[in-house]
Amino acid sequence: MVMQMSGLIDTNHNDLNIFDKVRELPPSVKLVFKTLERNGTMTLNEIEEETYLPYRTARYAINRLKAEGIVIKIFYVKDARKGLYRLAG
Repeated sequence: MVMQMSGLIDTNHNDLNIFDKVRELPPSVKLVFKTLERNGTMTLNEIEEETYLPYRTARYAINRLKAEGIVIKIFYVKDARKGLYRLAG
């Protein structure tokens, strides 16, 4: 029981750290974060369409989130030239 409680606290603490990191980022990056949080795994083109951000802005936001360790890129089987992005953790 105690181990479960400490695990639960650690998980919540990590979530708070992520939200603290996101809070300091530009609005476009926050929008992409919330979009991935709501929709799950997406391609960059899907993010662009969903957020109405220009392609370069969406790419910048993804790169910032990757640099912070908030988003990870996974292999897209349907088209190896593209990547799929999802929240880490």
